[in-house]
Amino acid sequence: MQFQKLLTTISVVGLAAVLAVIAPVKKSLAQYYSQGEDSVQIVVDKTVRPIEDSKFCDNISTEQKVFVENNEIEFKIVIKNSGNNDLTNLSVEDYLPKYLTLIFYPGVFNLTENKIETSIDKLGPGESKEYLIRARISDLPKSVYSNKYIQMTNKVTVAANGVSDSDKTVYYVEAITVPSTGSEDLMVKTVLIVMAVGASVGLRKIARGY
Repeated sequence: MQFQKLLTTISVVGLAAVLAVIAPVKKSLAQYYSQGEDSVQIVVDKTVRPIEDSKFCDNISTEQKVFVENNEIEFKIVIKNSGNNDLTNLSVEDYLPKYLTLIFYPGVFNLTENKIETSIDKLGPGESKEYLIRARISDLPKSVYSNKYIQMTNKVTVAANGVSDSDKTVYYVEAITVPSTGSEDLMVKTVLIVMAVGASVGLRKIARGY
């Protein structure tokens, strides 16, 4: 009887030891197969900089810089294939904010939707593509208030093989400050100048007698 109990105990301990050895192996194999599965992933990053700066950043706050008329600004788009399959026929759409005049850009400018459209034939696993867009701040709105900052957002979207990603960057422009009665004052001054010139010519004719 005691021998049978001893045999049973040894069997249980042996089975536990075997299971303890097999479990990590199974876990390791499961992890290996999980990591080795096919994946389709794409990542896009959008950054911005004033033309006079050498470093791009995610966003530009009002403490860093507020853009005014004729300032130049540059955007950078980095598109990366972060999966382990090829990406083909990538569609890139960059939606521009207002108050920009483009200097150079990739692809085609869609005036109707105010966006830049371009494409990439293929990106292999781990490969990336970079684009630069430069523009000039122009046609800013006029305001009677000084220091009126307007937030501008530039967004890019990339899609391929049934997956997509997007990113955006934010910066600020300052409206052009004008006097609250600027247009009226200008009209009054113009009328006064015309009247003064007319009176001067009239006096000269009277003095000359013709």
